[in-house]
Amino acid sequence: MNRRSVNVAGRLGGVVAVCLFLVLAPFAVVPAGAGGVSSPTATTAPTAPTSSSAAKPASSARAPSVALGLKEIAVGSTVSIRLNNFIAKVLTVTVCGNEGRRGSVDCNVKDAKTVEVPTDNRFFLVDFTMSKPPVPCPCIVQVSSERFDEVAVAAFTLFGHPIAPVVDSGKGAVPLQVSIVVEPADDGLWARARTSLAGATWYDVTVIVQNTSASAVQGTALAVEVGRNTEDSIKDVAFPKIDDIGPRGTWRETVRLRLSSPIYGTYVWRAATTAFGLSTTATTTTKNQPTLFVVLAGIFGLAVLTLVVRLTFRVVCRLLRRRKPPAVVSPPLT
Repeated sequence: MNRRSVNVAGRLGGVVAVCLFLVLAPFAVVPAGAGGVSSPTATTAPTAPTSSSAAKPASSARAPSVALGLKEIAVGSTVSIRLNNFIAKVLTVTVCGNEGRRGSVDCNVKDAKTVEVPTDNRFFLVDFTMSKPPVPCPCIVQVSSERFDEVAVAAFTLFGHPIAPVVDSGKGAVPLQVSIVVEPADDGLWARARTSLAGATWYDVTVIVQNTSASAVQGTALAVEVGRNTEDSIKDVAFPKIDDIGPRGTWRETVRLRLSSPIYGTYVWRAATTAFGLSTTATTTTKNQPTLFVVLAGIFGLAVLTLVVRLTFRVVCRLLRRRKPPAVVSPPLT
């Protein structure tokens, strides 16, 4: 192998490395499943541009609400209902007893009314014929989206219907549901390339807390952390304090977190909420595959191996030349 061949091989390796850099960098970070052993540190960044408030859906600046034209209503009468700030295209209006504490078992699902939300109005009126709920009052009118991510209720008195103490779904029932979503922050090609090289990475961490009860929840505590597994904790993720979450309300917030290099393998993210002494937890995982780092390391290793083989070949050739026995000179013939 001469010097010209070595130079050509080096240039070709550089071209291959640049091409792999441009092609593989955008695909370096993927959602995860398993594996990983390093222990990077983490720092928090300013909160991403999302907001939070009590009983606020993820995509709305204000919480959905419902207001009744009358507070005392008889069975079979028609009442005008004002609906505000709903984002969903289709809503379901139903009457529930027991404050709807136990879900659909407290509601008159059979006589529920489906309503289409106008696209040009933030609020609109709906006429609803009042029916009997299957259980005693306290009674509410409940308006919910198909996915139940937007819910609003209004209390009223139903003439002629019995009233009984409120019954919860069971002792120790957790009124809150929590979910966590973690995605790499999309900051452009070079940020993805840095992640593909196992460099520092920013993540957008979103926590959603839903109040499944028909009563407001106060004093909710939230703890979020990230680690290599369910038993490990690298960093606590700071979230704003949760205000009161209204009946059937949703609280949502996103913060941005930076994990320092080296970033590879699996990270487990955990969110836990506590209310009334009861806790609920949600987890998710992310995984970084530093593809570009592995490819470049392979190219570098191949180049080093080629250089070692070449140098070894030269040394062996020199040793063989030095050990060559001197030529035997025959005496002249007489």
